[in-house]
Amino acid sequence: MVIEQPSIEEWYAAWPPDDTEESIMGSDWHQLTITNLRMGINEIARSEVASGEPVRFQAVSQATLLGLHRRGGTRFDPMPDVYIFKKPMDGHRLSFSLRSDGPPAVVIEVASTATFKSDTDFEGGKGWIYAAAGIAEYVTIDTSGVLQVPPLEPWRLGDDGYAECALDAEGIWWSEQVPVGLSVRSGMVVVYDRAHRAQLREGEIGAEFARRVAQAKQEGILRLLRGRFGALPSSIEAHVRALASEQELDALFDAALRARSLADVEELLP
Repeated sequence: MVIEQPSIEEWYAAWPPDDTEESIMGSDWHQLTITNLRMGINEIARSEVASGEPVRFQAVSQATLLGLHRRGGTRFDPMPDVYIFKKPMDGHRLSFSLRSDGPPAVVIEVASTATFKSDTDFEGGKGWIYAAAGIAEYVTIDTSGVLQVPPLEPWRLGDDGYAECALDAEGIWWSEQVPVGLSVRSGMVVVYDRAHRAQLREGEIGAEFARRVAQAKQEGILRLLRGRFGALPSSIEAHVRALASEQELDALFDAALRARSLADVEELLP
């Protein structure tokens, strides 16, 4: 029996397969990476404008992107992990369209075993399709470092399709479309603003909030003590700045209000 092989046109007409809920979900780590990307990018977008003003760019995730076509000409409706438009978008929408919304400026695909082959195929897979759609920058990320080495691969659209981009000396890729940088550190994606400040990720927000509250209380106590007793010995400043417990800081603040001298304050410090 002779098995007929599909022609190259037939092969391209069916490749890559459409994304499905199963293929885009991936592992919990896969979704965590997507969340941190979207959250970090959108935090930078919000910080770029005054309160109440519309953002200048916005990241959306895993919504269907309509209007793309495979190399064979058939319709292709992917759900990119993260993609960025250079304008505010309605986060309630389930899909966006090249025709009505224009192409996103950046697409980021987070590697998973189900989609990695098509994500990194620049001859007929997503790498070719996104270039044909006019998407200026394309990034693939594998935080595990198993499917892709290096874990961050950025590409920029040129006359002949995508050309690989270089990372800076710190291993950060900087977008030319939006004021955002990306890297992978210790198996986690990091999003940077133009000042090289790393954005907070899931699991870091509560701890950072507690740290800032403690820091504000430390500064309040030191200001109170300076106002009452003048310049403070470095040992007192160091002890106050070492306190992190809200209960300890609140108790010290109350004591500082009642203290008659710095000696009274020193007795309360560990």
